[in-house]
Amino acid sequence: MPLFSRILHDKRVLLMLACLTLIVFLVATSFKELTGASLLNSPINGSPMLQIIRPTPERNPGTIQKSVTEPPNEYQHKKKLMFFKTHKCGTSSLVNVLYLYGIRRNLNFVLTPYQHQLLYSEPIIKLREGEEFHILCQHHRKNLNQSWYYEPYLVHEILPKNQTFYFTIIREPLLQFLSNFQFFRFGVFLERQVHRNLTLDEQIELYVSQTKRVDNVICNRVINPMSYDLGFPRFLKAGIPLETAIQNFIDFLKTEFDFVMITDRFDESMVLLRQYLGWSLRDIVYLKRMTRSSHVDSTRIADLPINDITINLIQKYNRIDHQVYAYFREEFQRRLEDMGEAEVAEEVQTYHLLNVNLTNTCLDTSKIRKTKLKTVFHPIKSSAKSKLECQILAGSDVYISKALSVKQDPDFKDEYMQKYKLVQASMYLLKLFSALSHQYTSNKECFGTNSTCV
Repeated sequence: MPLFSRILHDKRVLLMLACLTLIVFLVATSFKELTGASLLNSPINGSPMLQIIRPTPERNPGTIQKSVTEPPNEYQHKKKLMFFKTHKCGTSSLVNVLYLYGIRRNLNFVLTPYQHQLLYSEPIIKLREGEEFHILCQHHRKNLNQSWYYEPYLVHEILPKNQTFYFTIIREPLLQFLSNFQFFRFGVFLERQVHRNLTLDEQIELYVSQTKRVDNVICNRVINPMSYDLGFPRFLKAGIPLETAIQNFIDFLKTEFDFVMITDRFDESMVLLRQYLGWSLRDIVYLKRMTRSSHVDSTRIADLPINDITINLIQKYNRIDHQVYAYFREEFQRRLEDMGEAEVAEEVQTYHLLNVNLTNTCLDTSKIRKTKLKTVFHPIKSSAKSKLECQILAGSDVYISKALSVKQDPDFKDEYMQKYKLVQASMYLLKLFSALSHQYTSNKECFGTNSTCV
């Protein structure tokens, strides 16, 4: 009997052929449905995650790109950013992260022209026809000579709440108070007033005794400074008990800001921020800036010589900041638990290593430079001067914001260079901006959540 006829009469062979045919059909169907699928590593624990790769549409200039591997959350529809920059809460490093993110993607920043702070008394910078604002991340002031607090309704007109992720940061109040008091050199002014040297305890006691109160409450740039920045004076009204005013203020902050970061848990805050926004870890790496150090003639605030009486005095009058901080510290812990503390901790370890690697790549940590404000920094390594990321993250936010004004201003004239004291650094930064945008456009795959690009 011919071989083909024997195969047809052998039931076992026919059964095997039928099974093979069915397997081939199933594989072919699955391949058709999952065309372009690839297995990528999970951003946190390295476990496989199936990701469907589709053609990437051209970027809409008015859209902040999200990470495709992050699960959807309640903030994913918000395509713009408003970071309210509180004083002495470790914000300088974060602001440069936001600058770098926006510059890479050619986004527009809300700016007072050629200033590094948003001035409520001045018009904001114009944009070219058809463009819109995407990011605000500067200090807010009334004008150059007068500090002021947050005016939400003015900001909402520029960055609508339903389109914008609003966030801010607060710090342990005693540490923030001492940092603020030292940084702005209030003690020096008091010593000039009494014509003698004062201990830090004496400086603080004298300041508190001289400061104007409203119903025995102080809320200004020194006492309750975070609450002042965030707008508590608007809630301090005659006839309203202080506790009621504080609770109303906390209720306002809960609805105004999508997220309140905690300086004392900065890396965890950054990881949560990354997850809310759907960014990659590469998008949030930072270099420490504006650091006070015992290596120079400033003192680390944790070691400042103040006695228990002074601490109690600060806490007595700084109670608004303490209550705000206590509430949002608990809220932050709840968010960590909701996200999964173990998972966040694991990602923080990876994030820490990325930041250490960036520091080692960018900065010469064997050298220390001091600014006029008595903050210190490590200079950029000679070998890192060609690295665009290093230049922005370690750069001056004053120069960066002025250079952004030059970039965004449709009416820019060469005479502005002298009028606004724009140094050549601004022109150099403009070249960096262009190079960063080109780098991002050419290497978008390096900014995905699972990227292994260095």
